[in-house]
Amino acid sequence: MSADDEQKRERAYRIWEDEGRPEGRHDDHWKRAGERALADQVSEDVTKTNQEADQDFAEVMTARSRPRISSCRRRSAPTEPTRRIYRTYIP
Repeated sequence: MSADDEQKRERAYRIWEDEGRPEGRHDDHWKRAGERALADQVSEDVTKTNQEADQDFAEVMTARSRPRISSCRRRSAPTEPTRRIYRTYIP
């Protein structure tokens, strides 16, 4: 018996116990256990997809908060020496 069948058997057993152990409903319990397994798988897939989307979003937001050096203007060095004029105030 595969691991999936074992899990399905355990789910069917829990359904059977939850319903008070009725006789002759094993086919219904087995079917419902399979449906529950499918729902659990879909739920796990959605959770995984949401976690991946959260990671992608965090990476994008982190990239946006970093300074963009390439977009900053850099001043070129002056080709001529700069003259400074100092004014002196005499009161």
